[in-house]
Amino acid sequence: MTQSDAARRQAIEGLYRDAGQFVFRRCLRMLRNNEEAMDVTQWCFVRAWESGFEPRSLEQSLAWLYRTAGRRCLTLLRDEGNRRRIRREHATELRRGWSPSHEGRVIERELLLRALQNADEAAAEVAMLHYFQGLSMKRVVEVTGMSTATAYRAKSRYSELLRRIASSEPPDMRAIRS
Repeated sequence: MTQSDAARRQAIEGLYRDAGQFVFRRCLRMLRNNEEAMDVTQWCFVRAWESGFEPRSLEQSLAWLYRTAGRRCLTLLRDEGNRRRIRREHATELRRGWSPSHEGRVIERELLLRALQNADEAAAEVAMLHYFQGLSMKRVVEVTGMSTATAYRAKSRYSELLRRIASSEPPDMRAIRS
Protein backbone atom coordinates (compact mmCIF):
# COMPACT_ATOMS: atom_id res chain seq x y z
CA MET A 1 0.00 0.00 0.00
CA THR A 2 1.43 3.35 -1.01
CA GLN A 3 1.50 6.34 1.25
CA SER A 4 -1.38 8.00 -0.67
CA ASP A 5 -3.44 4.78 -0.36
CA ALA A 6 -2.80 4.74 3.39
CA ALA A 7 -3.87 8.39 3.69
CA ARG A 8 -7.01 7.77 1.62
CA ARG A 9 -7.84 4.68 3.68
CA GLN A 10 -7.41 6.69 6.86
CA ALA A 11 -9.68 9.43 5.45
CA ILE A 12 -12.40 6.89 4.55
CA GLU A 13 -12.13 5.26 7.99
CA GLY A 14 -12.57 8.71 9.55
CA LEU A 15 -15.55 9.33 7.30
CA TYR A 16 -17.04 6.01 8.44
CA ARG A 17 -16.66 7.06 12.09
CA ASP A 18 -18.21 10.48 11.38
CA ALA A 19 -20.95 9.54 8.89
CA GLY A 20 -21.54 5.80 9.22
CA GLN A 21 -24.42 6.17 11.66
CA PHE A 22 -26.18 8.66 9.34
CA VAL A 23 -25.91 6.33 6.35
CA PHE A 24 -27.06 3.39 8.49
CA ARG A 25 -30.13 5.29 9.75
CA ARG A 26 -31.00 6.29 6.18
CA CYS A 27 -30.71 2.67 5.02
CA LEU A 28 -32.69 1.44 8.01
CA ARG A 29 -35.55 3.83 7.23
CA MET A 30 -35.64 2.55 3.67
CA LEU A 31 -35.14 -1.18 4.26
CA ARG A 32 -36.64 -1.60 7.75
CA ASN A 33 -34.13 -4.37 8.48
CA ASN A 34 -31.05 -3.89 10.69
CA GLU A 35 -28.86 -6.51 9.00
CA GLU A 36 -29.62 -5.29 5.47
CA ALA A 37 -29.11 -1.68 6.52
CA MET A 38 -25.72 -2.50 8.05
CA ASP A 39 -24.74 -4.49 4.94
CA VAL A 40 -25.60 -1.57 2.67
CA THR A 41 -23.79 0.89 4.95
CA GLN A 42 -20.63 -1.18 4.88
CA TRP A 43 -21.01 -1.78 1.15
CA CYS A 44 -21.11 2.01 0.60
CA PHE A 45 -17.79 2.55 2.33
CA VAL A 46 -16.20 -0.39 0.50
CA ARG A 47 -17.57 1.13 -2.71
CA ALA A 48 -16.03 4.47 -1.74
CA TRP A 49 -12.64 2.79 -1.39
CA GLU A 50 -12.93 0.75 -4.60
CA SER A 51 -14.15 3.68 -6.71
CA GLY A 52 -11.33 5.97 -5.58
CA PHE A 53 -13.69 8.32 -3.76
CA GLU A 54 -11.80 11.16 -2.11
CA PRO A 55 -13.58 12.35 1.07
CA ARG A 56 -14.21 16.08 1.00
CA SER A 57 -16.28 18.01 3.48
CA LEU A 58 -18.69 15.98 5.58
CA GLU A 59 -21.67 17.53 3.78
CA GLN A 60 -20.34 16.69 0.28
CA SER A 61 -19.31 13.21 1.37
CA LEU A 62 -22.73 12.57 2.90
CA ALA A 63 -24.43 13.59 -0.34
CA TRP A 64 -22.35 11.00 -2.24
CA LEU A 65 -22.91 8.35 0.44
CA TYR A 66 -26.68 9.00 0.59
CA ARG A 67 -26.94 8.76 -3.20
CA THR A 68 -24.93 5.53 -3.24
CA ALA A 69 -26.85 4.02 -0.31
CA GLY A 70 -30.21 5.06 -1.76
CA ARG A 71 -29.47 3.39 -5.08
CA ARG A 72 -28.30 0.22 -3.34
CA CYS A 73 -31.40 0.15 -1.12
CA LEU A 74 -33.58 0.71 -4.15
CA THR A 75 -31.95 -2.27 -5.84
CA LEU A 76 -32.64 -4.41 -2.79
CA LEU A 77 -36.25 -3.22 -2.59
CA ARG A 78 -36.74 -4.10 -6.24
CA ASP A 79 -35.46 -7.59 -5.60
CA GLU A 80 -38.30 -10.13 -5.72
CA GLY A 81 -37.22 -11.88 -2.54
CA ASN A 82 -37.45 -8.66 -0.58
CA ARG A 83 -40.83 -7.84 -2.07
CA ARG A 84 -42.06 -11.24 -0.87
CA ARG A 85 -40.59 -10.56 2.58
CA ILE A 86 -42.33 -7.18 2.72
CA ARG A 87 -45.65 -8.78 1.77
CA ARG A 88 -45.21 -11.45 4.46
CA GLU A 89 -44.46 -8.80 7.08
CA HIS A 90 -47.56 -6.85 6.16
CA ALA A 91 -49.71 -9.99 6.10
CA THR A 92 -48.66 -10.74 9.69
CA GLU A 93 -49.54 -7.21 10.76
CA LEU A 94 -52.94 -7.49 9.10
CA ARG A 95 -53.72 -10.79 10.85
CA ARG A 96 -52.89 -9.28 14.27
CA GLY A 97 -55.18 -6.31 13.97
CA TRP A 98 -57.06 -5.58 10.77
CA SER A 99 -58.31 -2.09 10.17
CA PRO A 100 -59.28 -0.38 6.91
CA SER A 101 -56.75 2.40 7.46
CA HIS A 102 -53.95 -0.10 8.10
CA GLU A 103 -54.91 -2.12 5.03
CA GLY A 104 -55.03 1.09 3.04
CA ARG A 105 -51.44 1.88 4.06
CA VAL A 106 -50.34 -1.61 3.03
CA ILE A 107 -52.06 -1.27 -0.34
CA GLU A 108 -50.57 2.19 -0.80
CA ARG A 109 -47.08 0.83 -0.04
CA GLU A 110 -47.62 -2.00 -2.55
CA LEU A 111 -48.64 0.55 -5.18
CA LEU A 112 -45.57 2.65 -4.41
CA LEU A 113 -43.33 -0.41 -4.74
CA ARG A 114 -44.98 -1.46 -8.02
CA ALA A 115 -44.44 2.04 -9.38
CA LEU A 116 -40.78 1.91 -8.26
CA GLN A 117 -40.33 -1.34 -10.12
CA ASN A 118 -41.47 0.32 -13.36
CA ALA A 119 -39.87 3.75 -12.89
CA ASP A 120 -36.69 4.94 -14.54
CA GLU A 121 -33.66 5.33 -12.26
CA ALA A 122 -33.96 9.10 -11.72
CA ALA A 123 -37.69 8.94 -10.97
CA ALA A 124 -37.17 6.00 -8.60
CA GLU A 125 -34.36 7.79 -6.76
CA VAL A 126 -36.43 10.95 -6.31
CA ALA A 127 -39.45 8.87 -5.21
CA MET A 128 -37.40 7.00 -2.61
CA LEU A 129 -36.03 10.19 -1.13
CA HIS A 130 -39.23 12.24 -1.31
CA TYR A 131 -42.08 9.76 -0.72
CA PHE A 132 -40.40 7.01 1.34
CA GLN A 133 -37.93 9.07 3.35
CA GLY A 134 -39.95 12.26 3.50
CA LEU A 135 -37.24 14.63 2.28
CA SER A 136 -38.32 17.97 0.88
CA MET A 137 -37.76 18.45 -2.84
CA LYS A 138 -35.12 21.07 -1.99
CA ARG A 139 -33.21 18.46 0.03
CA VAL A 140 -33.73 15.85 -2.73
CA VAL A 141 -32.03 18.24 -5.17
CA GLU A 142 -29.10 18.69 -2.77
CA VAL A 143 -28.67 14.97 -2.08
CA THR A 144 -28.99 13.76 -5.68
CA GLY A 145 -27.06 16.56 -7.33
CA MET A 146 -29.85 16.89 -9.92
CA SER A 147 -31.01 20.25 -11.13
CA THR A 148 -34.28 21.43 -9.61
CA ALA A 149 -36.09 21.05 -12.94
CA THR A 150 -34.76 17.51 -13.45
CA ALA A 151 -35.78 16.45 -9.94
CA TYR A 152 -39.31 17.85 -10.36
CA ARG A 153 -39.66 16.19 -13.78
CA ALA A 154 -38.57 12.88 -12.24
CA LYS A 155 -41.11 13.34 -9.42
CA SER A 156 -43.79 14.11 -11.99
CA ARG A 157 -42.94 10.97 -14.02
CA TYR A 158 -43.18 8.85 -10.88
CA SER A 159 -46.47 10.48 -9.83
CA GLU A 160 -47.94 9.85 -13.28
CA LEU A 161 -46.81 6.23 -13.19
CA LEU A 162 -48.35 5.88 -9.73
CA ARG A 163 -51.65 7.38 -10.98
CA ARG A 164 -51.72 4.93 -13.92
CA ILE A 165 -51.09 1.95 -11.65
CA ALA A 166 -53.66 3.12 -9.08
CA SER A 167 -56.30 3.68 -11.76
CA SER A 168 -55.77 0.16 -13.09
CA GLU A 169 -56.56 -1.32 -9.64
CA PRO A 170 -60.01 -2.85 -9.08
CA PRO A 171 -62.59 -0.32 -7.76
CA ASP A 172 -62.76 -1.90 -4.28
CA MET A 173 -58.99 -1.40 -3.82
CA ARG A 174 -59.28 2.28 -4.77
CA ALA A 175 -62.08 2.69 -2.19
CA ILE A 176 -59.90 1.24 0.57
CA ARG A 177 -57.06 3.64 -0.26
CA SER A 178 -59.22 6.78 -0.07
